[in-house]
Amino acid sequence: MATSKLSRQFVDVYNKIATGHAVSAGTAIATSAQQTLAVTIPDVALDGTWTVLSVVHSGSLGGVTAAAEVTAAGTVTVYLQNLSGGSVTPAAQTITVIAGQIDKKYTQL
Repeated sequence: MATSKLSRQFVDVYNKIATGHAVSAGTAIATSAQQTLAVTIPDVALDGTWTVLSVVHSGSLGGVTAAAEVTAAGTVTVYLQNLSGGSVTPAAQTITVIAGQIDKKYTQL
């Protein structure tokens, strides 16, 4: 869990970039089902200014897709979704989430 200094490329768009990590269970996900994984990122807030920029995984997801959203103060929920025709068991692995706080001049808030 870290907040990093912004590169010049994004200095006018994001006020902060923050990361967090969690380990997925590596258990089976049934057809058309999903698992959730809570990732703690202390800086994020559910105030409309934080967005998930990337979900990075340390191994193969075996055809499972990953999506994420800020769901509470300090928490990003990662959704591991199995859209295939059969059960899939992705390997247990580290999931890293990168989130950014959008400058309020770019929001309707």
